[in-house]
Amino acid sequence: MTTPAPPRRHPDRLLLAALLAVAIAELIFTHLPGRTDTLRSVVGNLAFLPPYLLGATLALRAARRVPTQRHLWAAVATGQLLWTAGQVLYTSQHLNRTAQPFPSIADLFFLLLAPCVLIGLLTQQRRPIPTAQRPLFLLDLIICLAAFAAVSWSVSSAPTTPFELAIAVAYPIADLATLATLFSLIVWRPRDFASPSTLALTLGLLSLLTVDVLYQRQIAWGAYNIGFPLDNLWVLASVCFGLAAALATRQTTLHAWLRAAAVLRLALPYLGLSGAVLLALTSPQLNLMRAHGHMDTPLLIAVLLLLLSGARQLLTQLESRRLHRQLRQREQYDALTGLLSRTHFTHVLHGALRRPLALLLVDLDGFRRVNDTLGHPTGDALLQETARRLRRATPPDATLARLSADEFAVILPHETAATAGRAAHRVLNALNEPYPLDQDTAPVRVTASIGLTLCPDEAVDATSALRNAEFAVQDAKRHGRQQLRAYNPARQADVTAHQRLETHLERAADRGELHLAYQPIVDLGSGRIVAAEALLRWTSADLGRVPPTQFIPVAEERGLIGDLGLWALNAAIRQARAWRDQGHTHLRVNVNVSPLQFGHGDFVQHVQRALDQHGVPPAALALELTEGALIRDVHASNDTLRRLRALGVCIALDDFGTGYSSLSYLQALPVDDVKLDKSFVSAMTQSGPALVEAIVRVAHHLGLSVVAEGVETPTHRDDLRALGTDRAQGFLFARPLDAEDLTARLAVTPALL
Repeated sequence: MTTPAPPRRHPDRLLLAALLAVAIAELIFTHLPGRTDTLRSVVGNLAFLPPYLLGATLALRAARRVPTQRHLWAAVATGQLLWTAGQVLYTSQHLNRTAQPFPSIADLFFLLLAPCVLIGLLTQQRRPIPTAQRPLFLLDLIICLAAFAAVSWSVSSAPTTPFELAIAVAYPIADLATLATLFSLIVWRPRDFASPSTLALTLGLLSLLTVDVLYQRQIAWGAYNIGFPLDNLWVLASVCFGLAAALATRQTTLHAWLRAAAVLRLALPYLGLSGAVLLALTSPQLNLMRAHGHMDTPLLIAVLLLLLSGARQLLTQLESRRLHRQLRQREQYDALTGLLSRTHFTHVLHGALRRPLALLLVDLDGFRRVNDTLGHPTGDALLQETARRLRRATPPDATLARLSADEFAVILPHETAATAGRAAHRVLNALNEPYPLDQDTAPVRVTASIGLTLCPDEAVDATSALRNAEFAVQDAKRHGRQQLRAYNPARQADVTAHQRLETHLERAADRGELHLAYQPIVDLGSGRIVAAEALLRWTSADLGRVPPTQFIPVAEERGLIGDLGLWALNAAIRQARAWRDQGHTHLRVNVNVSPLQFGHGDFVQHVQRALDQHGVPPAALALELTEGALIRDVHASNDTLRRLRALGVCIALDDFGTGYSSLSYLQALPVDDVKLDKSFVSAMTQSGPALVEAIVRVAHHLGLSVVAEGVETPTHRDDLRALGTDRAQGFLFARPLDAEDLTARLAVTPALL
């Protein structure tokens, strides 16, 4: 028996642990008492090498692990290796002389660390600063840089050689560049750099900035010695860089940092101003004026900062006013269409009611279906085109608004009943034209229902006017949609009943008021019942039995059809399970699927989940879809149909011939059955069977079965059987039955011929 190998620890964790151990050891060493100068000099110099080498190794590993940040971590590694090379030169020079080697060639390598890290950060910037905010950003940047320059000026030493001058200037310039880049990236674009790794990089750069300023100050005073606590800041920078590399794969957003950056963005310029003014007031050289009349340099910078801060305040006020105007614009106008918002429109309508006017309320029929089946971008494009058509179809003095997702309003001033009716019909005709929104899909057909009310004859305030127009719209929808209806108080009761129907339908499933009826489908060859079509029925506790012709259009209009269809699907599959348990394993259940339900992104998952939940084989389920539901987007429909057929579900093309009536779709769509509309069956009596015979032959040639609907006479049955029709349903065989009645029928006589 072999023992399993111990789990391998992540190399990055080991490297990071080593880095922290070295940093802690260096921290302890700088605070140890009784060290000799030689020990302090040797160990103090060599102690810098392990942290930066470990940090560079971690950065190189991060460059390999995170390809999208390869340039960032390669730059960080390069900077640390250059700093290490500089430290090797510095150590060699320091151990061979008694004085501190500053400035020296090593400083050139030290200076390259911060720029390398900054270049790496710049490769990760995703969005530029908006144009409108750039003046404010530049002023903030100048204020911070000027304040930092004042501090650097006050602590710098006087150079004696050109090389010393170059180094003395290079350090402040590098620090200013570091501060400027940090300010522009981290403070002004915090969302792009709010991950743990970038925050650790920021802390490392800030450590470098701090130690540079303090180092310059001690050099200027001749007080710097290696091996003392100031060295801990250089090591801290390497620890931050190594920690950042170890956290490279963690791209979570630090929301606390986003909030802190927002506060820092506002406070940083004023902190810089305060520091510079304090520095000027405490300048040891002179008080406010020199004896020869020239102002002190820190004081000049302080004055400049005051002027810049005043300019910034002015720009801040201008920016606040611009944002305030934007907020008012958003409040008063719809962002998508540019029309008035509901709140602002109500205010405008209230003022306009002082004079005669006509109010139109426009409701798009079927917009929810478009939004759910074709996607929100298509829905947005449709709304924008609707707004353009409204502008073209109405006079220039009309006021247009978008009140809700698919509801628009139009104020037509100085209109009579006759002129308002003509104007409303122009709007209706414009909106009923097909919408060619996409070159890859067929034009979208969306109609409009329009309600018209006249003011002040029928309403004297905005609330009453909108309510009357809404009643008129509901009246138009109740009478078939795609029409104009004027407000009529006599029909208000009917509209109220329609709205009551909507309210009760929303709660029908929860109240257990829905049930399914099943109409048998008979095999014309054997006469046996082979399937049953599930038909949704609603018996309301308050309204009584509501016909499907009443509640189905309401469900489609209000977007409830998807939930009702899902309920019917689950109920039908549950009943299929019960029939199979009773021995009727040959019986298939057909379920109608609405276009809205079919176009839902997780429809296939709903079907599979319901089948699995009740343990019903997919072959026991057939889904009936109309032509119109499938050809809106043939590519998407084919994808969904193939996934359903891959499960083993049967697909039936319902009401064939009533929609687009194209036999080519039989070849384009992956379906199993063609359900011949009852109008073809009834027409055989007058026009003969030629058309039905052609459809049956084409379907059979394509490997499809044909089911005839609406069979009511023995002659229909016999003719269809002679033409080769596979199955049929209709009142000749049975009307829709409750599940219990059909179960009893199956037990007594499975054959109906």
